[in-house]
Amino acid sequence: MSVDPRTGLTLLAASALALLGVRLFWRPLRWMLAASLRAAAGAVVLYAWNAWSLSPHLTVAVNPVTGAAVGWLGVPGFLLLLAAKSLA
Repeated sequence: MSVDPRTGLTLLAASALALLGVRLFWRPLRWMLAASLRAAAGAVVLYAWNAWSLSPHLTVAVNPVTGAAVGWLGVPGFLLLLAAKSLA
């Protein structure tokens, strides 16, 4: 099986561009992945709080913004959401 030189060069150029793209965008991609994982973890915490909360008045909406607040801020973000809920 022989490969046409043009095809080989095209594959080599495409591989080099893909590697360059990964190297250029690795930090932003890693940051976006970490932010998504933190928001998902925050949403899981909020869902668990809503499922096991003893008071039906202290439930918090589970959406990307509240999940990100709890995921990034942790316990202070959770308390902030509870305080905002109690004021509303």
